[in-house]
Amino acid sequence: MTDTITLRPAEKRDISGMIEVLSELLALENETVDEAAMRKGFEMLMSDPERCCIFIAEQDGEVVGMCQAQSLISVDEGAKVAYVENMVVRGSLRSSGVGAKLLTAVENCCRESGHIRIHLLVLEKNHKGIQFYSRNGWKKDTHVYMDKEL
Repeated sequence: MTDTITLRPAEKRDISGMIEVLSELLALENETVDEAAMRKGFEMLMSDPERCCIFIAEQDGEVVGMCQAQSLISVDEGAKVAYVENMVVRGSLRSSGVGAKLLTAVENCCRESGHIRIHLLVLEKNHKGIQFYSRNGWKKDTHVYMDKEL
């Protein structure tokens, strides 16, 4: 099925399609979908290409998947690290290899731009997601994610 799917770096014209696929993921996670906030976030990231790697999977001109990482500085290591914030493939294309290809594209982009490591968060209850990342060489670490509204 992936032979009709093209992977490429995202462009600003892809934002609406990225919002659509990301909204599908957020709905699964019972998260609020704020399209205006997502549009603003993508525009902010894409205005500084050195700060992010975003790849999309496209089928017949439609965005069917995306993976987005952004750059952080690890002061302890004196180096750039990346954080995958969003990784999603339309439900109808999951388990087709599209997600692995998107993840690899973003990993390569981060590696080529000098990042030494890449992190991501996945919901504890997302067993399929955890299995997917494990199959693709990711390992659990011992850090605990915490959050605070400002």
